[in-house]
Amino acid sequence: MRTETQNQMIARYLESGKTLTQLQALDLFRCIRLPSRINDLRNRGYIIKTTMVYKDGVKYGIYSLISKPKQPVFPPMRGVCRREKKEGIWRRLYNKLLIRK
Repeated sequence: MRTETQNQMIARYLESGKTLTQLQALDLFRCIRLPSRINDLRNRGYIIKTTMVYKDGVKYGIYSLISKPKQPVFPPMRGVCRREKKEGIWRRLYNKLLIRK
């Protein structure tokens, strides 16, 4: 079974009109590098605004979605993921090697 990627979860969260900080991303999505995921989304066509906040000597960003891409950027979630397919290929190869011995 395929699950949503962090990019997909973050995109869906921002599309709902909410803002997101690093601490919220860690809590909600177990995402340690939110700026990298935001960069991935920007490369896929999302326009995301970053507001830098300075509070009690700490600097952090608040991300909000301005607009999403006109075409869908994530493939539909069906079938087997690439990793599962790759593991299956290696498993078959390993089994063939065992049969030859």
